[in-house]
Amino acid sequence: MTNMIKSVMTAAAGVLLASAASAADLAVTPAAPPPPPIDLGFGMKLANDYVFRGIDNSNGHFAAQGYLELRAIDWIYAGVWTSNVSFPTAYGLNNPSAEIDLYGGLRHTWGALTLDLGGLYYEYPSQTIPAGGFTMNYYELYFKPTYVINDTFTIGGNVYGTTNFANSGSSGIYASGTLKVNFPTFLPWKGVATYASGEFGGQFLDDNRFGVKLPTYATWNVGLGATYDIWTLDVRYSGSSLSQNSCALLSGVRNWCGNRFIASIAVDTSILSLMK
Repeated sequence: MTNMIKSVMTAAAGVLLASAASAADLAVTPAAPPPPPIDLGFGMKLANDYVFRGIDNSNGHFAAQGYLELRAIDWIYAGVWTSNVSFPTAYGLNNPSAEIDLYGGLRHTWGALTLDLGGLYYEYPSQTIPAGGFTMNYYELYFKPTYVINDTFTIGGNVYGTTNFANSGSSGIYASGTLKVNFPTFLPWKGVATYASGEFGGQFLDDNRFGVKLPTYATWNVGLGATYDIWTLDVRYSGSSLSQNSCALLSGVRNWCGNRFIASIAVDTSILSLMK
């Protein structure tokens, strides 16, 4: 009987010690802190040309671009993007000092799916017709879904709409599809990732305020790129279906809508990323 009591007490002591050890392990493993509710993203890009939906916006000259974006609770964002531009003085317009885009909306990711819904306002400072105060400033609303199929393929879409494209009085819709293909890592430099990406879309426009039908056209771009940490190097080929006459009607210059190569180097990061 004594031996039996000793055995039971020994077993009980072992259970208590094991429970105490487990409790100690739990005590020294703190729960992961929730991510901070606010972050600030920012970046810069230098490109040999600025092409917007198949139309040159910098007269074939280098473009320096940058952005700041405030992000809150993994849902809300608002930002500003800017670039130098070089527009012709057609239709009595002055060449603006820059393009400044103010944008914001809701963006969230559920697993492989990201949805982005928002609006933006294009502003062109110093661009006016002296007699009437006309500017090209206008707004667009947009919806941009993205889906990551696997580690290799990502597909996406873009839909932008406005009732006053480039302040011309024309309603406009731009719709496009995108595809990105991530290549397997094969370069000797650790951390370098390479990809190919492309976009095909259409700009659909209505009559302007003078009753002139603005051209509807297709535009595309395809390119190769490499990323390392916060840096991205990208080279792509861009074009549109606009004829020279249609190009002149939209841009004021006949040869601003032709096919061309665009090379760029960009840096993108955020405050929280730098703190990791």
